[in-house]
Amino acid sequence: MARQAYDLIIPLPSSHPIASGLARRAGRFQPDTPIAYGFFVKCSNAEVAETLRNLVSSGQIPRSRRRDVTSLINTLSSSPNDLFKLKEVDNSLRPLTFPFKINEDLSVRGLSVLVVDDLLSSGTSIQTASRLLVASGADRVSALCLLSSLDGGRPLGDPPEPPKNRVLT
Repeated sequence: MARQAYDLIIPLPSSHPIASGLARRAGRFQPDTPIAYGFFVKCSNAEVAETLRNLVSSGQIPRSRRRDVTSLINTLSSSPNDLFKLKEVDNSLRPLTFPFKINEDLSVRGLSVLVVDDLLSSGTSIQTASRLLVASGADRVSALCLLSSLDGGRPLGDPPEPPKNRVLT
C-alpha cells in the first residue's frame, strides 16, 4: 500500500464482513482512496446455472467435464433464487463460474483498483473481479487477501503420508 497508489478499493462480496474490514484497514494507508462497498453483488443460482448452460451449449466445456457441470447446473436449479455460494462448489469447477457481477454504475475506466477478498481458496473470486474490472476499463487491478488455504486450493481429504524417516547408522 505504501508503494502503490490506488484510485479505488473494492471489497468482494462475502457472507462474512472480513473483506470489508480488511478494505477499511487498507484504506487507512491511503485515506483519500474511496472504498466501493457493494460494487459487486453475488449472482443468483439461476444466473450461474444459465451461464454454465451457455458454456455447455456453445461447446466451451470439455467433454470430460460436462457430467460434473450438468450436475452442478441441476443442483443450482433446485434453488434458483438463492445467492450463489462459491464455497459449495468443487475447486475444479469454480473457474467455470461467475460468482458475482458489477452492481453499481461507478466507472473504473482508467483507474488503478485494489480488490480485497477474505479467503483465497481457488482464486476464482479475485480472477472474476479482475476480468470484470479490466472489461470495464480499469487500467490496473491488484488484489489483497487476508487468508489462504493451507492446501493450495485442493479439496481437503486424508492428509498425505509424511515422508518416511531414514535411520542413519
